[in-house]
Amino acid sequence: MIVGGSEETHAELRETVQRMELELDRQGQGLGDLDPVELAELAWRIDSPELHVIALRLEDGLEAQGRAFEELSAEELTAILAAAGVESL
Repeated sequence: MIVGGSEETHAELRETVQRMELELDRQGQGLGDLDPVELAELAWRIDSPELHVIALRLEDGLEAQGRAFEELSAEELTAILAAAGVESL
């Protein structure tokens, strides 16, 4: 679900999600299978600089807390991104 933003923003996000899904299918993986470093690499391959930055900031936040991606809930991950200056995904 995409909420807010312009029609152009929605179209760009849909396109990014489609590229991401195709790449994940090609690799035989799901989005939940990726840690932040792998997500950053995926973002680079699908030409999504915004997602790449988000993934790297998430990895930095996890390192700073000494936590693993798999240990955290969606809410905790969102809090890490918020602390890193990422407003929303």
